Amino acid sequence: MSGEARWFIIHTYSGYENKVAENIGKIVENRKMHDKILGVNIPLEKVVEVKNDQTVEVERKIFPGYVVVKLAVEYSDKEGEENVLKVPDETWHAIRYTRGVTGFVGPDGRPVPLTKEEVEKLGVEKTAEGEDNIISTVTEVAFSEGDLVTITEGLMEGNSGVVESISMGTGTALIHAKKEGSQTKINYLGGTGVGGGTLLGLTKKMTGIDTIEHIEEICKDGDLHNVNLLVGDISKNAKFTGVNENLTASNFGKISDMATNSDIALGVANMVAETIAMMAVFTARGHGIKNVVLIGNLTNIKPVRDVFADLDSFGINFIIPENASFGTVVGAALYEELEG
Repeated sequence: MSGEARWFIIHTYSGYENKVAENIGKIVENRKMHDKILGVNIPLEKVVEVKNDQTVEVERKIFPGYVVVKLAVEYSDKEGEENVLKVPDETWHAIRYTRGVTGFVGPDGRPVPLTKEEVEKLGVEKTAEGEDNIISTVTEVAFSEGDLVTITEGLMEGNSGVVESISMGTGTALIHAKKEGSQTKINYLGGTGVGGGTLLGLTKKMTGIDTIEHIEEICKDGDLHNVNLLVGDISKNAKFTGVNENLTASNFGKISDMATNSDIALGVANMVAETIAMMAVFTARGHGIKNVVLIGNLTNIKPVRDVFADLDSFGINFIIPENASFGTVVGAALYEELEG
């Protein structure tokens, strides 16, 4: 052994996080692996829910489907990798075949240690030293239709109004805005029920993760080749002229039991973004429009932005302006002011 230890992330079946942590603890005791498996952590956040003047505190897993473990490491005995730290085979097998574990997070299931910065961000080292494993506190305030609210900071500070409806980008609306003299003509061209609500709903059902921030985080380790059937997969011998081989031929057309939560979350984000993108392409072409401006919360998500960045071949210029996520609410406020 090198005398060193690193933190690693393992993927579990959704809802098995606590059981996996418990099972690893039993393995440590039964196999006397205290010097090999040094810590197990499930990062949590405290959620303060405020509704009807009542405050309730609950704990919520930040990354459902994942557990963090601290493992003693050793230097590789492979030629050319003498300075590379790895998880010993005995430890790897003990963790990998713990009931409820589907694998380590890393390329091809190979354990990749967290960086020092990632360990500090997750706060797992503090937990290992006996401190609380609550990493952050989130306050969620529930509004209902008819509630009077006042904005206390930001662009609209000081404005009050009555909540008419609540939307997290549930669907997608296609709006055509055209400047005519001093007036702006606005037409509703159509829309789809596919949007941010679809992303949240499907990802929560399929992976247990239910916040945009956490979805984007786990998407970083996802691989679309593990879930989607691409154009290149079905056109190897007879390529389609002018078609990007990396475009999706069938969403989730290649998914298997080996797909991780990261793969699934990325697949859902990609499906939502491509559906919206193609609707926008067809609508823009039908109205002779070359520039399409994207706004709303989905513009914050990198996998969504990446989809639109790869659609140059369709002849439509997709634009994501600064602070695009506030475009919907600002537009609604300005429209209300003009109408009033």
